[in-house]
Amino acid sequence: MRPLDDFAPNIRLYAPGVADPTMHFALREAAVEFCERTRLWRYEDEYAVAAEKCDAIFAPDGAVIHEIESITFDGQPLSPVSLAWLDENYRGWRTQDYTGVPRYFSQVEPDQLCLVPQAAGTVGLSLWLKPSNDADQLPDWMFNQFRETLAQGAIARILMIPNQSFTNYELGAAFGASFSAKLDDASTKGFTGQQRAPMRTRASFF
Repeated sequence: MRPLDDFAPNIRLYAPGVADPTMHFALREAAVEFCERTRLWRYEDEYAVAAEKCDAIFAPDGAVIHEIESITFDGQPLSPVSLAWLDENYRGWRTQDYTGVPRYFSQVEPDQLCLVPQAAGTVGLSLWLKPSNDADQLPDWMFNQFRETLAQGAIARILMIPNQSFTNYELGAAFGASFSAKLDDASTKGFTGQQRAPMRTRASFF
């Protein structure tokens, strides 16, 4: 993990005199937008669950869950469903009238996982993360691969703050446009990966 201050040289070049709290806030906001649009911060975890209740899902320190990519139970994938669908098709799920191997998962509230039917076993999670509101560090790969991009997002926000010595709406808008374009490029990279695998493959029949 890299401290937010490691991004400071790229930011202060265009916003000299900006206070540390303001810079950190702008950088966190840029990183949040980056993660929401690109879905590049993936986190996987595995843990045991009991059969009698819904379980909380935990993200690592400095991060919060943006979206759930997939859930498995004892290695088998589960299907995401809404509470309304469960109430219609598994009307006893809330009181655990159904038993057996879980086939579905849902959420009663954020950061909580409910398996239907409920059972004891091992849950595997694949999550997309984003920085928390109090994050003081970002992953190494963000610094190594997207330092300039995140700095541009932060600069765009800082320069748009009114009545400051560094306020520059025109330059802020230009940095904002560049940041947005780079997020579009990074989103494509999130699908193809560093291995440059094609997003789709054409079947070959011999």
